[in-house]
Amino acid sequence: PFFTTKAPGKGTGLGLASVYGIARARGGSVTIDSAPGEGTRVQVSFPRVEAPPTVAPTPSITPEPREHGALVLLAEDEPSVRATTSRILRLAGFEVLEAENGRVALDLLERSSKPPDVLVSDVIMPEMRGPELALAVRERCPDIGIVLCSGYVGDALEGPEFETLGAELVAKPYRPSELLDAIERVRPPATGAVASA
Repeated sequence: PFFTTKAPGKGTGLGLASVYGIARARGGSVTIDSAPGEGTRVQVSFPRVEAPPTVAPTPSITPEPREHGALVLLAEDEPSVRATTSRILRLAGFEVLEAENGRVALDLLERSSKPPDVLVSDVIMPEMRGPELALAVRERCPDIGIVLCSGYVGDALEGPEFETLGAELVAKPYRPSELLDAIERVRPPATGAVASA
């Protein structure tokens, strides 16, 4: 599913790997039929499900504030996803440094007067993948919590590079609460709630 018409460093392509991962996670499949000069047909199939007997309430996109001043370094190459994620984090009370790729994230890290408490990064980005960025950030900030987000699921988010990071893995699309809960699990204790006397 890794196909792109873009030059290296100019984007991640059609997003077919994300489509494939999401479809597989939900029991579906993706079929691609392509012929030179004729075009490409992508068919996404999902299993039929019965409607639930009752409608669950729609979760709010506005999270309850949880933090005051904890700093998150956010690396996400898709502008709309980056903007939405930044909004979720800010509404939850976090300060956010936004980067469109790993190189920009490292530059922001070097220029920041305050070390970030948590790195939230997409896994697949141009210039530098999320796990590579996480390793580079961890060298500079050994106690930083790491959350990696991706449209890939299952086996695609397993392996030694993920295990050595001690990162939380969040599958896209995610609810605000799923992202915030993952941040809570990796955040260093020093930036947590004030201990009672």
